[in-house]
Amino acid sequence: MSAPGRGRGLRARALGIAVTAAAVSLLLAVALTVLGHHFEDVESLGPTSWSYSAHGTLALERLLEGLGIPVARGRFLPGQRAPQGGVTLVVDPGWVERKGVPGERRPARVGPGPPDDPLLDLIEESGTTLVALPKWDPVPGRRDGWVDAPHLLAPWETEAWLEALGVGGEVERVPPPEPGAWHLQSFGGAVEPAESVQLVVDSALDPVVACPAGVLLGETRVRGRRVWVLSDPDLLSTHGLARPGQAVLAVEVIEHLRRGGPVVLDETLHGFTRPPGLWEELLAPPLGLLVLAGLLLSLALCWRGAVRWGSARPPAPALEPGNRTLVRHAGALLAHAGYERAMLSRYLGDSVRWVAARLHLPEGEDPAAQAERLDAIASARRLSGRVGPLRAAVREGREPALELARRIHAWREEILDGPGTGSRPS
Repeated sequence: MSAPGRGRGLRARALGIAVTAAAVSLLLAVALTVLGHHFEDVESLGPTSWSYSAHGTLALERLLEGLGIPVARGRFLPGQRAPQGGVTLVVDPGWVERKGVPGERRPARVGPGPPDDPLLDLIEESGTTLVALPKWDPVPGRRDGWVDAPHLLAPWETEAWLEALGVGGEVERVPPPEPGAWHLQSFGGAVEPAESVQLVVDSALDPVVACPAGVLLGETRVRGRRVWVLSDPDLLSTHGLARPGQAVLAVEVIEHLRRGGPVVLDETLHGFTRPPGLWEELLAPPLGLLVLAGLLLSLALCWRGAVRWGSARPPAPALEPGNRTLVRHAGALLAHAGYERAMLSRYLGDSVRWVAARLHLPEGEDPAAQAERLDAIASARRLSGRVGPLRAAVREGREPALELARRIHAWREEILDGPGTGSRPS
């Protein structure tokens, strides 16, 4: 069995470590909750909301958050999400990425194919949807998360998604039209393409934002749901939002579609689906750190409340053995009762009688007379101690009781043994 103090020290140290670890976990969980998705372990270079590249939509997400618009990443399938309004943004539905695998392109399903098309199912479950057609094929660059020399997709690859949405039409890429050629309806901002703009012509889309060369943003209905189709995804990408006019136009279009609800950036079509589940949510940040904090605190409580092995230690005695404890308590009682002056007066009187007897002075003499005789003897021997000043000090009670007792004792030693015996003079 361990020593009495050692087991208590180890237990206290373990408790402190567990509580500290739990507190750190709790603080990290709070930080992750506040900062949110910025700590998600996802690397992407395509048109996703994690991508820092020119074609990503991370800048759009940050812009909407900065404006106070509720925005979230959609990693659950639409049927697994909580019912809500707002708008779902699908940017380049053909781009697919997986962790540790370069991005690849999924072709659109056209013709009499299976009816369970992922894009159409998402539209049916989401309500209002904004679909940005594909335009670029990102190529990984020398730096992680960046693209190098992207090239345009073939027009037929983009037109296949028009067919999948049931609106048909062709894709044309034309030089930037004059600013006054655009019909923006009631939206603010401007269309400011860098080199060329991708437009849709000869389709069943109802034009919303268009120019004589074609439709940039149009409206249709798919499976009974309202769908807006954006022909050029540069309006929502990082390098497109660098132009103030396009940023204003993009925000106003999203505000019009969401009607006070949240904005969901769908990532299920990009391969980042995460099925909902209790354990997945509890073990993933930030809830995982809260669970860890709770486990550590529970461990600390169990450790603290565990029964010690072996027989119980005997209780400490109420009073320590020896005369020191008795003397200390007696002195404390006398001090508490206020008997210091009475005790000192008696001690001085007993000392005077004892010294008088040792010096063979007449017995039965008055105490005052004895004091005078003793002071005369001290004066004759040229001693420093006197009975008169000691009586005055005891009567006045200005000095500490212990100091006066030491002076009385020093007087006794000096008058009997003479000066220089090591006694403290009075």
